Amino acid sequence: MPTTRRRPPFRAQTAIQSFIFDKSRWTVAEARAWLKRHGHYYRDVDVSSPHIRFRQFDPPKNNFTFRTINFGNGIKGVLVSRIN
Repeated sequence: MPTTRRRPPFRAQTAIQSFIFDKSRWTVAEARAWLKRHGHYYRDVDVSSPHIRFRQFDPPKNNFTFRTINFGNGIKGVLVSRIN
């Protein structure tokens, strides 16, 4: 997995670590435009068979949980939450 060299924005308890786009519904260009329009990082992309993934920052290693949330329209997000 390539690294982004960006740190998580943990001023809050949760953040979206990655956006995952369904490759059957989105092109890389369309996904980038969506991220840019919504104020998210859009430059580095990982493309696999079913998905297009844009990591917003490298995943933290300790004291965090991860879960996938569905935004609809073929877009999911990996939500990272701090464990206190």
